[in-house]
Amino acid sequence: MKKILIIEDDKTEVEALINVIKHVNSDSKIMTADNIGNAFQYAVEHNISLFIVDIILEPQKKSDVSGMEFVETIRNLPQYKYVPIIFITSLDDSRLYAYENLHCFRYIQKPLLYSEVETVIEDALNYNVLVKSEVPLKIKQDGVIYVIQKKDILYAYSKGAKMKIITKKEEYDFYYLTCSMLLDMLKSDCFIKCNRNTIVNQSYIISIDQRNNLIEMDGCSDEIKIGKGFKKEFIRGFCEND
Repeated sequence: MKKILIIEDDKTEVEALINVIKHVNSDSKIMTADNIGNAFQYAVEHNISLFIVDIILEPQKKSDVSGMEFVETIRNLPQYKYVPIIFITSLDDSRLYAYENLHCFRYIQKPLLYSEVETVIEDALNYNVLVKSEVPLKIKQDGVIYVIQKKDILYAYSKGAKMKIITKKEEYDFYYLTCSMLLDMLKSDCFIKCNRNTIVNQSYIISIDQRNNLIEMDGCSDEIKIGKGFKKEFIRGFCEND
């Protein structure tokens, strides 16, 4: 499920943006904040897929650019280094800084043309998945840094203190790495837990046998089971990312 955070002080604009997002991706979880305090709280507590930020959040203050200051801060957080950010504003002199220094995805001038906003949001959500999947997984163990291309990972499972990652070409063993930790490191919607100890790459799923709770993976003959307690969420997550 995509989580989108709108940071905008104009309630009318917020409602309009929510309607556009629902049209683009009806399953998105949309959060809104009209100040950077609440925005930071949402950013820390949730894994945001897209930020839509008004540069001016306190128009009563002269030369206010608190939305841009918020973005400057979150760009320093590892989890938000590559997450797309769309700026919306009535300013016409911040475009160069927003693109070159804050690496914003797009800069949209007010008044908003919502057909344009819809296209930009759709592109940003697709870009988010692409960029996250292209950043390689890096795991350090015994003084060695292993670099694994995420697109090559078929699945991973933990047993005891060991995590085994199976790729198209080889297998890796890592110790004291949990599924939750690995998912956080992967930061990609392609990966999903199918049982308490196993994560699969949805890109390689050929079929899901719901009667026998089994997953068939392309290029892999291993039997991968769907946990009873995970079945409903797994099927829902798989269908949402279709």
